[in-house]
Amino acid sequence: MFGKWIDDADATTLTGWRTNASFFILPRLVQRFIFNYGINKVKQLRIDTMSIVTKYDQEQVFFDMNDSLLNEYKRPTVVKLADEIMYV
Repeated sequence: MFGKWIDDADATTLTGWRTNASFFILPRLVQRFIFNYGINKVKQLRIDTMSIVTKYDQEQVFFDMNDSLLNEYKRPTVVKLADEIMYV
């Protein structure tokens, strides 16, 4: 991740962005019918991902990326930018 080799447990966590991708596209009504199962998985994935970013001291990379964007493309929070990068 950004020039750092991560361990297997962290790599497994990051693959959650791919395995949970189907939850991102479900409408809110469907999410409610399945008792927010997908939403809760994605929330935990976001927390776990930011823990990995912090563990490997990569926070500044996201701040620098957001700062280098033109004003109309800057994200209101760096976490939003991190979410978008991890989703892609």
